Amino acid sequence: MTRRRQFEDPAKAIANLRRRGQDYALKGHSHSIPDVLPRGVLGYAFRTEFITGLSGGPVDLPGLSVQVSVPAGRVLRVVGYVRAWSGAMPQGEEADLRIREGDNVLQSKRLIAAKANRAEGGAVQALILPSAGPHTYKLSFEQIIGSTDWSLIASPTLPAYILVEDLGADPNA
Repeated sequence: MTRRRQFEDPAKAIANLRRRGQDYALKGHSHSIPDVLPRGVLGYAFRTEFITGLSGGPVDLPGLSVQVSVPAGRVLRVVGYVRAWSGAMPQGEEADLRIREGDNVLQSKRLIAAKANRAEGGAVQALILPSAGPHTYKLSFEQIIGSTDWSLIASPTLPAYILVEDLGADPNA
C-alpha cells in the first residue's frame, strides 16, 4: 500500500495532519489545514414574532443573536434580515438595522419610512475576519431621525433572522 492510499479518507487525512500540524499537497497545490476545514453555516437564529416599541437605541433585537466558535484564519459573512417595519413613524423617519459584536458595529443598513407607518425591510451583511475563538453576533436597532416607536414585522412563514457563514480561509493571509 502506498502512502497516498493510506489517506484515502479525507476526514482521516485531515485529522492526521492536524495532529502533526503539517501542510500537505492537494491536487498539486500547497494548502494548509484551514483551507480544507468545512465551510458553511456556523450558526443562525430566527425570530417569528413582532418586536414592538423600538425607539432610541441602540436596542438589541430579542432572539436575533448567535454565538459561534470561529477557527483561525477564516472569512465570515454575517447576514441579518427583516422583511418590513411598521409603527407610528411619519414619512421620512430614519433608523439603522445593525450587525454588532458587543458594542462594535460591524455593518449597518439605513431604514427610511417611505410613507407613514411603514418602512421597507431588507438585509444587512458584514464580511469579517474575526480572531479564533467564540464570538457573539447580534442584530440591533437604532433610531436616527425621529422619536416614534417602530415594530419589526416577522411571522413563522416570514421570519427575521441572523445567519453566520464560514466562507473559507482568508485568501489574503
